[in-house]
Amino acid sequence: MAEQLQRKNICPLLREPCLGADCKWYLQLTGTDPQDPQKAVDGWDCAIVWQVQAALDVRKAVTGGLDGVQKATESFRNQSLKAAAITATLLAQPPAPMKVIGRADG
Repeated sequence: MAEQLQRKNICPLLREPCLGADCKWYLQLTGTDPQDPQKAVDGWDCAIVWQVQAALDVRKAVTGGLDGVQKATESFRNQSLKAAAITATLLAQPPAPMKVIGRADG
């Protein structure tokens, strides 16, 4: 069976017991868990501890936003390929003979 880890409540800055609500770095975070969107987050802890949660949330937001950029880039590529194919088709055709209109033979 897995052994339960006992977390010591030591301040990472002072290396002393956490001051809790008396510390300026102690704050409340509310929202959804970036690893499990169904799970709500609402708790108090050190800002340094919340940095991991915030980094995960930022990474998720950035990678989620890239999906739209990727789709737009792919759409632009597809349109460029269509235009290139049309241009290649037009350039491959022999030029049509030109009629000279209104020529005076003099």
